[in-house]
Amino acid sequence: MSRSLYWKITAPVAMIAAMGTLLIALSTPYLLEWYVTRTAVDGAEQLIETVRSIRNYYSANVMEKVACDDQFHVTAVHGQQCEGIPLPATFVMEMMGYSQRHTVTTNLVSPYPFANRAQRQMDAFQQRAWQAILQEPAQLYVELVKEEGQSAVRLAQADLLNAQACVDCHNTHPDSPRTDWRRGDVRGLMEVNTRVDTLLERGLWVSRTLMAIAVLAFALIMLVNMRAARRVSRPLVSITESLRQLSLGNTALTVDDRSSYLEVEALADAFESFSEKESQRKELAKQVTRLAYFDCLTGLANWTRFQQYVDELLLPGSEPVGGVCIVQLDVDHFSDINDTLGYDAADQVLGKLAERITEVAPADALVARLGEDTFALALKWLAGEAQPDLELLLTQLRVYIAEPLNVAERQLQLTVSIGSACACKGVITAEALMLQANVALGRAKLEGRDRAVMHSPQLSAAFSQRVEMVRALSLGVQQQEFVPFYQPQFDLHTGQLLGAEALMRWQRSDGQLVAPDQFIPLAEQSRLIVPMGAQILQRACEDCCRWQLLGLEQVGVAVNVSSVQFAEDDLVQLTRHILRQTGLAPALLELELTESATLADLDAVVVTLTQLRALGVELALDDFGTGYSSLSYLKLLPVNRLKIDRAFVRDLLNSPDDQAILRLIVGLGETLELRILAEGVEDEAQLNLLRHSGCLEVQGFYYARPLPFAEFVAFANSYQARWLAKQPVDGVDLPG
Repeated sequence: MSRSLYWKITAPVAMIAAMGTLLIALSTPYLLEWYVTRTAVDGAEQLIETVRSIRNYYSANVMEKVACDDQFHVTAVHGQQCEGIPLPATFVMEMMGYSQRHTVTTNLVSPYPFANRAQRQMDAFQQRAWQAILQEPAQLYVELVKEEGQSAVRLAQADLLNAQACVDCHNTHPDSPRTDWRRGDVRGLMEVNTRVDTLLERGLWVSRTLMAIAVLAFALIMLVNMRAARRVSRPLVSITESLRQLSLGNTALTVDDRSSYLEVEALADAFESFSEKESQRKELAKQVTRLAYFDCLTGLANWTRFQQYVDELLLPGSEPVGGVCIVQLDVDHFSDINDTLGYDAADQVLGKLAERITEVAPADALVARLGEDTFALALKWLAGEAQPDLELLLTQLRVYIAEPLNVAERQLQLTVSIGSACACKGVITAEALMLQANVALGRAKLEGRDRAVMHSPQLSAAFSQRVEMVRALSLGVQQQEFVPFYQPQFDLHTGQLLGAEALMRWQRSDGQLVAPDQFIPLAEQSRLIVPMGAQILQRACEDCCRWQLLGLEQVGVAVNVSSVQFAEDDLVQLTRHILRQTGLAPALLELELTESATLADLDAVVVTLTQLRALGVELALDDFGTGYSSLSYLKLLPVNRLKIDRAFVRDLLNSPDDQAILRLIVGLGETLELRILAEGVEDEAQLNLLRHSGCLEVQGFYYARPLPFAEFVAFANSYQARWLAKQPVDGVDLPG
């Protein structure tokens, strides 16, 4: 429920005043009782301490002197014997029973039936006090009671046997109920009763006076607050009315009811200034709307407006009955115009393209510019009538846009790639429909450009499979599903096991093993190969350290480095970190780089490889001969080994050309002092030809397929044992 500002300002003060008055009224009796009780207790404690001091003085001085005088004797009934001197306890009892004041009285009582105390029976308060003090002798027992129409604070404290003479007296007294008294035993209660009626009356008068002062103060605050509220709320009401008029379009407004408060006056001035600017704001709002929904260069709708329009067409209750078609056009090689003619000429081309597309598009279609050289149309269509009309429209667009275009004294002929998608209302969103058209546009570019492709479920299925595979790869990286398999490498001259190449495999969580050619190309395109390669490098170094301890000393490991990983990752820092973490000797690690990884920026590549060599790791150039092999850059690269691609080895027996290339590569390695390793050796004839050609390092299925860690260690240990004994391994002759 809404309330006026006047009520918002005054109500809290009224509530605070009422709550303050009520709080004072409710708390005053309790505070008064606490104050009176505390005052009485303080006085009683001082009185008891005084009585004790007198008794102690009496016991220590008077009794000692009297005991040595034959004229006097100690007695408990000295009141009837003028020569009798009372015992300390009797002295205190009579002293506490004597009082000339009516406001404070004292008493000494005990439940023990001494003859001289037989008439002193405990009342209800004294009984309660006795039970409490027996449990905690060091504590005071205090009650505020009302007796015979008068209020009093009654305080009781334990009367203890503090002197040995008193203990002896109690133990030998004929009327004592006990003979086992000890020092510190409670023998009675020392009580002080303080009448507090006068204090209560004075306190009540003070509290009423304070209450009256508080009520008057709250009333005065309320009056001041209400006056201030009126002086604030009235100008605000005037400003509110002016705002209502402003919302109706009246911008020439002033505030009639002013206030003497600077803040409210400043608000009124600000409102008048605001009303003067409102007309300017409305004009600016129109310009902002145009900038937000329309392209500045062509005047067409922009991405935001286009998506909004398509969403409106796809609403279930909108017309037409059928659905919506989206057509996306992308100018082929538009960047060439920017590079050759400049941006001004390119802007002119875009303006003329917008005119041509608008001329061909149906009258009820929305034409938009979505990006630099990307245009789009949103078309309404009726069910069953879309395909023929859409195909004709796409043809007309391609033909009209392909007509010569004169810009900057140059005649240009442009082509466009077109993708289109159609959907019924209520079954798809604008974003999804535009994505389908974009998929079709991508397909048109892949097929060679200058063509139109209509979206089909098969296109989306292929795109979805790609997206799903990327998602699975990303999840696999998080769950570390990528593991190395190891293929051994041998020296043909000595037969020694040199090391193993770590080949990436995808071991999915369900146990399925995915072949590298099914995921590595997509991993490189999505850049996921960077974290995958880092995991393989980490795992390979850890495994190499483990097999050093399992009898495979000085058997190194070679790890492939993707061109994407080499370009994007800090390979030197990563390698240094992993070597330190795993403790692997750098000489046991070899990094294999493809030729494509070395061609991007040769100077930067040489710096990186030099830093890697400084760490002590080995470097190999993988798949040598299949790329852009050049002596001019090869002599600059600080590599240790060239790896001959398996494509040469596969046809080596039947291709004299491959044999000649093999001899050239081997000779090149000898000249540059590089080791040569051949991949893909699958039979003995290939092995003999390689040995004859001077290639003395090999790997391939002839010896073993890539193996998981445990199987590789078992194979390597078996091979080492057979090699030392010069026996064939699993029916295969040992190298050398």
